[in-house]
Amino acid sequence: MTTDTPEKWLIGKNRMDYGPFSLADIMAQIERGEIVAGNHIQDKDSGERTDIADHPLLGPIVDAAKAYVTMGEMCDAFREVWGVWRETPVF
Repeated sequence: MTTDTPEKWLIGKNRMDYGPFSLADIMAQIERGEIVAGNHIQDKDSGERTDIADHPLLGPIVDAAKAYVTMGEMCDAFREVWGVWRETPVF
C-alpha cells in the first residue's frame, strides 16, 4: 500500500514536466492561467497521464477559471456536490 502524499501531481507543458504539486497548488495555477487545456497532468504514484481538458475535474475547473469564476465559487460548487469533510477526533 502506498502513502498518498500531498505533492503527487506532475504537470506537462511543452514536453517538460514540472512538479510535483499538491492539488491545491494546481488549482491556484489554473486560476492564474498557468495551466491550460493542452497541458498534461500525471499522477506521480500510478504514472497515469491525462490531458487537462480530458480530466473529469480539472477540465471543468479550467473552463470555470477562463470564465473568471473565483476559487471560492468553485469550492462552493464542490461543497454542494460532495459536502464538507470533518475529521473524527481520536484521542
